[in-house]
Amino acid sequence: LTSIARLSVCDFADLCIVDVVEEGNEIRRLRTVSRDPALEWACDILTAVPFDRTRPHLGFSALETRQPVLMERLSAETVATYAQHEDRRRALSAINPRSAIVVPLLARGQLLGALGFVSSSEERLYGPRDLQLAEALGVRAAAAIDNARLYRSAQRAIRARDEVLG
Repeated sequence: LTSIARLSVCDFADLCIVDVVEEGNEIRRLRTVSRDPALEWACDILTAVPFDRTRPHLGFSALETRQPVLMERLSAETVATYAQHEDRRRALSAINPRSAIVVPLLARGQLLGALGFVSSSEERLYGPRDLQLAEALGVRAAAAIDNARLYRSAQRAIRARDEVLG
């Protein structure tokens, strides 16, 4: 997932956000990666500050509906409503999002998280073709999460078997 996030900020996005759904339907921000190394502090804030599920957030709609969200144009007011917290608002102001895509990560009918892409450039506003690319990246990310979870489960089963046989 970190590789997908880092690769996406090379050519596709100015910021990539990876959220995962954990047991109990808790959403955890796994990683935030920026193209601009000077915005590392903003990525740290966006990763560390917890979500408030009672307040609006762009990623929540993709998670709830299991459908991708394309916001071709974002205003400063819209971004402020999604910030949820003063530290997040400050970080988002520094990033200056102009356009965004959020795709749900689904594998075998199960919601695993969301992948968000943000453009900070007026020259690079996302459209329907970008949405197709984001969805393809989401499919690969979901497969990576699902494979990792299946691998961990298999490792636990092997350890349990070995304990019983021992």
